[in-house]
Amino acid sequence: MKRFYGAVVGALLAGAAQAQDGPPPGGTDLIMKAVTVQGQNQLRGRYGSAWEAGEVRDEAAKTCADNGMRMIYFKPGKTDSKGRTEFAAVCK
Repeated sequence: MKRFYGAVVGALLAGAAQAQDGPPPGGTDLIMKAVTVQGQNQLRGRYGSAWEAGEVRDEAAKTCADNGMRMIYFKPGKTDSKGRTEFAAVCK
């Protein structure tokens, strides 16, 4: 079963990002947290090998939409030896 640990993006508007606590990412986990970089609202995290990049993109877009924003950018990054892939998304 896939597990998703999401971010509270609305907190970015107040300048304080929060993320739900969860276990470290593994094959079935998707962990996403909200960050602000140079005034830009971003979601960053990792997903396990059970997740496809398109599924993660859809979850990020939903998280942005749930917080009154739209996702304008999504990019998967490097994959580590445990099959976890880093990603970044931008919400506006």
